[in-house]
Amino acid sequence: MQGSLILVSFRQRCSLFLATGFFLSYVPYAIAHRFFNPKKDTGAGFVGTLWGVLTLPFFPSQAYTGGWTLISGILFSVVISDIAEHFLRSHDDSRIVIDEWIGYWCSMYWLPHTFIYISMSFIFFRLFDIYKAPWVKKVSYLPGGWGIVMDDVIAGFMANGLLQCLKHL
Repeated sequence: MQGSLILVSFRQRCSLFLATGFFLSYVPYAIAHRFFNPKKDTGAGFVGTLWGVLTLPFFPSQAYTGGWTLISGILFSVVISDIAEHFLRSHDDSRIVIDEWIGYWCSMYWLPHTFIYISMSFIFFRLFDIYKAPWVKKVSYLPGGWGIVMDDVIAGFMANGLLQCLKHL
C-alpha cells in the first residue's frame, strides 16, 4: 500500500527518512496538496536546500576531503533516493529532497563557508535547479536514483562555477 510506513522494511523506512530530509519535506508537500493542488512544485526543494545549509558545518572546505565527501555523498544519495522512489512509486517525487541536499553541497565545494557564499550559493543553486537547461533536464530521465540526483548535482556545480568566477573577479 503506497505511503504506508507500517508494512515496510527497516531499510525502506530509513531510506525514506533520509530521502525526505527527516520527513520534513512532507510539510510543504501536505500544505501544497491541501491548498494548491500542484503538479510538481511543492516547495519541498526549498526544504532540501535548507537541509544542505544546516548540515554545511559537516562538509569539509578543503578540496581533497571535500571532493571525496562529495563523491561519497552523491553515491549515497543515489542509493537512498532509488529506494525511496521504489517505495513512493513515483520518479523524482517532490518529497525526495536528498538530491537538493547534495546539490547544495556541490554548489559550496571549495568555497569559503561565509554568510555571503552560503547565501549566494543557496540562491544560485535554487535558480539553476528550478530553471534547468534542456540538456540538464534530459539527465533527470536517467533510471532510478541517478535521474533524481544528477540533475541537482549539475545545478550545484553550475552554481559553484558561477561563484568561483565571481570570487576571482
